[in-house]
Amino acid sequence: MEQQETFEDRFWGFEFDWFALDRDGRIALFSSGGYGNVPIEVQKNYQVYDSIVETFQLPNYGSPEVWRDYTKYGLYVFDWHHYEGPYQKVATPYFYQTMPTELRDKILQIENLQKLDISFKTVDSITVTPVGIFLMK
Repeated sequence: MEQQETFEDRFWGFEFDWFALDRDGRIALFSSGGYGNVPIEVQKNYQVYDSIVETFQLPNYGSPEVWRDYTKYGLYVFDWHHYEGPYQKVATPYFYQTMPTELRDKILQIENLQKLDISFKTVDSITVTPVGIFLMK
């Protein structure tokens, strides 16, 4: 019997990107940096997140400019601060950068998508625990 790969097997020490929705309907990408906390409900669906992120065209992958690539998709971006966190906002989409409808629909269909009672527009950092408790600054 083949054992199914777990989230920890696949991503511990490796980048994993996931999404959350704020109270205003904005979507943010959270970049774990390989060590950032990822809510358990997100871990359960990691293949779905991976399949969406793999569709992005990121010409600046591997450089700090990659965050601007994500904003072109209308995403706010939070990056894990090594080694103890929190996730810090590193990029905000410009007013004219809107999310393509097809991408938005795919993200909103993710089972147990994390929904936060905050505004990504106004917070600078977010602390995430594995059970999904979010503390904002």
